[in-house]
Amino acid sequence: MQQLNINEVKAHLSGILSQVEKGETVVICKRNKPIAEIKPIRQQPKKSARWGY
Repeated sequence: MQQLNINEVKAHLSGILSQVEKGETVVICKRNKPIAEIKPIRQQPKKSARWGY
């Protein structure tokens, strides 16, 4: 888990999102105090379409 201040997140957002895509969690800090977390979303398996009842 990586902790970054807001200014670092602004400057490197696309690289941070690449890390999140790979499964890493990033904590965003304001004045070195954690305020938010960016983490990957678990993909739900797609439901197959059902036609008729």
